Amino acid sequence: VRYREANGGFLVLFEGDARAAIVRVMDSLDVMDLPTATPDPASSAEALDNRFQLQVATAIGYHFAKRLLLPPQVRAVLATVRALRYGKEGLLALAHGRLSVEVLDMTAIWMSIGQRDFSTAALVMFLLHISDLLTDYTHARSSLALRQNLAICAETVWVERDGTEVEIPIEDAQVGDIMRVRSGSLVPLDGTVVDGEAEVNEASMTGESALVHKDAGSTVFAGTALDEGSILVRVTAQLGDSRLDGIVDLVENSTDRKAEVQSRAERLADGVVPISLGLFFLKWALTRNLASAMSVLMVDYSCAIKLSTPVAVMSAMVVIPEATASRAPRAAESFQSLAVNSLDFSLTAIFQLA
Repeated sequence: VRYREANGGFLVLFEGDARAAIVRVMDSLDVMDLPTATPDPASSAEALDNRFQLQVATAIGYHFAKRLLLPPQVRAVLATVRALRYGKEGLLALAHGRLSVEVLDMTAIWMSIGQRDFSTAALVMFLLHISDLLTDYTHARSSLALRQNLAICAETVWVERDGTEVEIPIEDAQVGDIMRVRSGSLVPLDGTVVDGEAEVNEASMTGESALVHKDAGSTVFAGTALDEGSILVRVTAQLGDSRLDGIVDLVENSTDRKAEVQSRAERLADGVVPISLGLFFLKWALTRNLASAMSVLMVDYSCAIKLSTPVAVMSAMVVIPEATASRAPRAAESFQSLAVNSLDFSLTAIFQLA
């Protein structure tokens, strides 16, 4: 018995006159009484959510536990050691001639440490750590959604060896092997049909739900589903080199491309940094009070601009329809333009018909 991811069904291979008995057993099954499979923790959205919640809870618990349980001297040492990372990032930005938010973070943290205000420095680093966790979590959720929508789930493939069909790991299949793909199965690798006929659902490649007829000489792509029929396929691309793998890589890489509104917000945030630093030094020069001057750094809005925009972009990506394969920031921004243009075109057509 083999479960088929392509259509949610299963395939039963039997010999002799067992068909009637198999049909009776299948008819007697109660769907509500069937056991539920345990999801793979490494590829489960629920596992990602739980890990993110655990990381946030751990960070919060660790931050407040230090304040309650550790003496001030130990907290000061821990804060100073942790601040070295932010100092390194700020110095690297300065070395490249940039007055960016990293420089502002470094200044606020190390000025607090210089004032022996280790609690403020620890609080700033705690908030920055939470923002890093949020960024990593949203990126992981996007990558997981992509893998679940497009990745090939097949682990084995049936190939002909010396006139018989044998099942081998998909990574062992070589270019030129003849593989058997039956009804209800996903095509595991790109190839050319050498025998048989089938109706193939290529929605994962083209977005078109209409079945495509395939016979000898036709090309089939990994990730498409055989709705009906059985075919022999000569492999033309190994695992990792298929057309679908190229699409997955392209879309995954596109998640790193920022939307224009996000880029503008980051440029605005970096542009505010020189002003904030200038006001800080000006107030320090006028008041001779470093603690008072540091208030300019603490209420600076560049970090809020830079951190809030990615959250807004990721929130918009969540509501993009499930059928949309790419949820990259630029794709989300283009989707908004597409929706507006489509509405404008529809209204124009209605008025013309009227």
